[in-house]
Amino acid sequence: MRTLRWAAELAVSDEVHKARLGNQELKALLGSNMLNAADRDFIFAALDAALEEPVQAIELAGDDVEVVAATTDLSDDGEVLIPSEEES
Repeated sequence: MRTLRWAAELAVSDEVHKARLGNQELKALLGSNMLNAADRDFIFAALDAALEEPVQAIELAGDDVEVVAATTDLSDDGEVLIPSEEES
């Protein structure tokens, strides 16, 4: 449960990198054998809470929403590589 609490706290962080880490940790916990079926409800609750605000912002934006594809490609020094518009 400590790992779940830690991941949930990160997932709702205002800092993007921490929030991404928290979401990835929650997803990893879902796929692990560390939790039983009842514990998985806590993960879904944490994921719902982490996504609630962004989902509301998207819904309020209506037709003004622009989908941006993200990448997980990393350079040798750990920098995230995102292609420019010309490359994509």
